[in-house]
Amino acid sequence: MRHRFLAGAVSAVMSAAVCLSAMDAKCDRVLADSVSDLEAEISANQAAIEEKRRQMEELEAQSSSAKEYIAALSEKMELQQQNIDLINGQIDDLEADILQRQEDIAALEAVIGEQKAEIDVNIEAFRERLRSMYISGSDGMAEVLTGAKDFYDLLARTELINRIARYDDDMIDDLNNQLDEYNAQNDELNNQKAELEIRQENAMEKRDILQGEMNGLIEEYDASNLTLESLMADAQLAQSDIDWLDSQNAALQDKIDDIKEQERIAAEKARREAEERERQRQEELRRQQEQQNSSGGSSEVTVDYSREVFSGNRSDIIDYAKTYLGVYYQWCGNYPASGYYGLDCSHFTYRVLEHFGLMDYYMDSRGQCRYCTPISESELQPGDLVFYYDSGGTVEHVTMYIGSGQIIGCQGGGPSVTTQSSAEAANAKVKIVSLDSDRRYKTYGRVPGMG
Repeated sequence: MRHRFLAGAVSAVMSAAVCLSAMDAKCDRVLADSVSDLEAEISANQAAIEEKRRQMEELEAQSSSAKEYIAALSEKMELQQQNIDLINGQIDDLEADILQRQEDIAALEAVIGEQKAEIDVNIEAFRERLRSMYISGSDGMAEVLTGAKDFYDLLARTELINRIARYDDDMIDDLNNQLDEYNAQNDELNNQKAELEIRQENAMEKRDILQGEMNGLIEEYDASNLTLESLMADAQLAQSDIDWLDSQNAALQDKIDDIKEQERIAAEKARREAEERERQRQEELRRQQEQQNSSGGSSEVTVDYSREVFSGNRSDIIDYAKTYLGVYYQWCGNYPASGYYGLDCSHFTYRVLEHFGLMDYYMDSRGQCRYCTPISESELQPGDLVFYYDSGGTVEHVTMYIGSGQIIGCQGGGPSVTTQSSAEAANAKVKIVSLDSDRRYKTYGRVPGMG
């Protein structure tokens, strides 16, 4: 388990770089957790905002209905008050008519009283004359008649007596007839007064009914206004909650933006460090080759595998690789090293092969491709590596073949995936897929020492 590929200086350089990356990844993990928590909080706040907005829509609809109902009540109350005012005017007119009838009746009763008194006086005078004539008897009448000078005087005296009698009778009859007329007028006035009082009583009963309805409308109007005030207060409270949640989300988003900026800076730093590590490794390779050439040796770097041939079962390698299933992708990630939440593609294959002593130190996908012995697709066996190339012909991805046309690897990531939240969003993690699921150009390699 002691491959000697390149000098020990390369191992030291790479180890130092890994330590630096571990510190950055630890920071990234904290940031990832923070972003995930903050985004979850924003999502919860947004759900609460949507619920508050739904409540506000319901409150606004109810408020609109309440306002329309209050407006209808107000119009109905106005019409009701007009009816009450009209009835009150009718009652006042009837009251004036009743008072007038009472005054007319009182005046007529005074006239009737005077008429009755005059009749009584005339009747009493008539009675007095009759009494006098009765006392004087026939002699008095005879004396009036015998005192006539001649026949014509007698006729005149007789006519005078008859005329006086008729006058008394006519006068009394006229007074009685006039009294009857007065009494008839009085009865008519009393009938009119009674009818007016009935109409007034009916109008007052109708007014009381209208006023009762008006009181009900007023109570309903007041209750509706209280309901509207409550709805508007609830809407204001909901709006206040929305404003507060919006301000919270704005503050949370500011934090996320700050964290993402830190993540971007960390990712850029990790990229530069990875490039520097590769540059140093390539430089060390060139130096080793130059030393080999200067010493007269082969121009190729050779590796001694005589004591380190893998004697185990390839299925053990695959079983161990599957224990990483579900681990999230992380650019330059070195899970489970402290501070890392995930792995990138080359760290995954390195972890698996290093566990079985087939790789002593970390190499990226390009390094692992150079490290392996090229094989054809038909020669693939479980545990062999599959390398994928970009459009420029450079190796940019590595996975492990597990048999039956399938591969296992940390898939779906890239330089921008440096947080767990971004890995979750991209579904970037260790998983098993078909060998043909990736259409990029690929080659195959077998790790030195693999039997």
